[in-house]
Amino acid sequence: MIHSLKYILIAGALTTPALMFAESLLVTDSPQARQSMTWNSPTAINAAPDFLIIGKSDRFYVGVGGNVTLTASFDPGRSMSNPNEFITSEIPMGKTPGNNGTFSFSAQQTQLYLNMVAFPSSKNRVGGFVGINFLGNNYLPELVYAYIRWRGLQAGYDYNLFSDSEAIPPSIDYEGANAITAQGTAGVRYSLNFGKRKEWCAQIGAELPMLSPTQSVMNEKNFTEPVTQKVPDIPVALQYSWESGAHIRLSGVLRNLYSRSVAENKNIDHLGWGIQLSGSGEILPGLTAYSQIVYGKGIASYFQDLNGLGLDMVPSPSGRNLSTVRCWGAYGALQYAFSDKFSVVGTYSQVRSYPDEYPDGEAPFQSQYRYAQYAAGTFYYNITSNLTSGIEYIWGKRVDCNGEKGVASRIQAALIFSF
Repeated sequence: MIHSLKYILIAGALTTPALMFAESLLVTDSPQARQSMTWNSPTAINAAPDFLIIGKSDRFYVGVGGNVTLTASFDPGRSMSNPNEFITSEIPMGKTPGNNGTFSFSAQQTQLYLNMVAFPSSKNRVGGFVGINFLGNNYLPELVYAYIRWRGLQAGYDYNLFSDSEAIPPSIDYEGANAITAQGTAGVRYSLNFGKRKEWCAQIGAELPMLSPTQSVMNEKNFTEPVTQKVPDIPVALQYSWESGAHIRLSGVLRNLYSRSVAENKNIDHLGWGIQLSGSGEILPGLTAYSQIVYGKGIASYFQDLNGLGLDMVPSPSGRNLSTVRCWGAYGALQYAFSDKFSVVGTYSQVRSYPDEYPDGEAPFQSQYRYAQYAAGTFYYNITSNLTSGIEYIWGKRVDCNGEKGVASRIQAALIFSF
């Protein structure tokens, strides 16, 4: 009896704080709560989670959401090293004897996020958003979002402002079309909505520069050296949205990229710039189009396919300094919904870079990336409102500056539980 009483007292002591906390909170489905959650969501999510909590004072909302994503994939022929991201710039140029196919299981695309809004009915409402996935080595969490919003200001970590998350077609492949320009970065931005129904949105930002150059090396002597970057990237955007949900967006970015010429014993400031036109919307009943075209110099780090390849700048033909690289990319996709249950998506994408031939560098000119193509077909079936299945086929081709080619493909299936 004494032992039983002791356990009852311990249980009561442990659960009382939880009960007190529960009494101060209520699960809610109010329109204001969902509107606040949508206002504070990233463009790529743009929705309220299923689990919403509101304080009794109605001054604080918390939403918990995400998805559990399970994938199975098979790469015939050339094997890609990443089971979640089909990166065409990483297609092997040759086959490894014995490695003529790879089968993989993964749950690394699983995501969790926490959406918080204070003073939801006030002009001074404040939002905080944190999101992670598990794409790190051995399922280590990776930060996807961490920002604060107040009025038109946003500061923190998000996809760069130059990109258009609303124009990205759905895919099981986490990487998606190789011409997508969505890269995670830290920065600050300001958004202004205007027009009779706030159909226009103008944005400007300052973001951490993503610089990936190929340094010049001649006769085992460095002719250029990396230096710290002194100026943030400056993206701007103007978007028009229709009541149907369709939109068109024009964005640009200016960059000041610094390198040091050893031969001239001075720092050199290189101008990088890019312009992008993108959009999405229903063009016929049940048929939705997604498209984007990008062109610029010194903006290779913004492309999914070129990030980290050293193609923002490469050695000049003389080899004594660096020059920015011209590149462009474009994709188009169509999604047709046969019903609320069935839909199909077809995507084609291409990225090209035009580095001038150089005598020597960290990476030989002959093996530099010239262009790559990406094509995918995806079939989705919604089992329930929270459970989706899909199957996808991907084909990719990479061509280097010396004309060498590599082709790879993948077939994969997914089961996605969203909450």
